[in-house]
Amino acid sequence: MRTSPLSSAFEAGGARVRATPLGPEVLAFGSVPDEYAAATARAALFDATTRGNVTVTGADAAAFLHRITANAVRALEPGAGGANLLLNAKGKVLHTFGLLCTPQGFELSTEPGRAAALMTELDRYLFSEKVVLADASERHAPLELCGPDAFAIARAACGVATPAASGAYTEADAAFGRVRAVRCAVAGSDGLRLETAPEHVA
Repeated sequence: MRTSPLSSAFEAGGARVRATPLGPEVLAFGSVPDEYAAATARAALFDATTRGNVTVTGADAAAFLHRITANAVRALEPGAGGANLLLNAKGKVLHTFGLLCTPQGFELSTEPGRAAALMTELDRYLFSEKVVLADASERHAPLELCGPDAFAIARAACGVATPAASGAYTEADAAFGRVRAVRCAVAGSDGLRLETAPEHVA
């Protein structure tokens, strides 16, 4: 799995980091109560750059995902999306992911290190459908933002409008590159996943 492109910046900023099987994880930059207060009163930014991404394209992509995932997909239009699940035959959750409908097809944003396993599970259900699966994790480097000021900060920094509904997204060209803002739950609050190319994250 890719190391966060922000790791060196976090170390230079005095972050307390712990090693995990999926790579280094930031614990805190200072006082945890102060960080919590900032998140509830203003905003908090989280590094989510190690998340995985699977693209599902082809003429039958919508019907395929609609058939095998827990939530409806077929009626989604580009710009819409939401949280979704892949279950086994007994209803056990195998994978959780954010699903976006784009003009090219669908993007599934997974937990870190889970993209390859998700592709394997999806491939089990592929028969004669015209569907192409690809691991696009190397180009997927989101940040997550939540708190009362999150939407205003995203507009000011990236020029992105706030998506109207949870799961939906908007896009804009910021000074540093293209940014997509996905409205989703972040740390239990209404927030944004801000997606850009890895070379633009810093």
